[in-house]
Amino acid sequence: ARVFLSHPDAPKLLALKNNDGVTAFHIAADQGSTLLLYVLLKHAEQFNLKHLVNAQSKIGHTALHSAAMSGKRDAAILLLGYGADRNIADSSDALPVDIAIQEGFLETATVIQKLEIQ
Repeated sequence: ARVFLSHPDAPKLLALKNNDGVTAFHIAADQGSTLLLYVLLKHAEQFNLKHLVNAQSKIGHTALHSAAMSGKRDAAILLLGYGADRNIADSSDALPVDIAIQEGFLETATVIQKLEIQ
């Protein structure tokens, strides 16, 4: 990750999306890779790209939706701490908390719904 992010085109690379509109933030959140997610978020902040935390895929999922769908509580906490918007609905009008509940990840749903960020 360090080599990738030291590349002169790192800001462009952070914003890359695949054919489904999925970013590295979505993938790291889905996998629960909190160290990688932290590095991505810190570099997005450094490059004034904090809005990428709320980048939406073609179906409207943000990285927080991805964390919710796979029950990655710690990833959700990290995303919320870096400004993830828990009120962004996907193309089916589902919020991240709705997806976490639907998938049976109640602890993750509680974090998404109730975590207070300072």
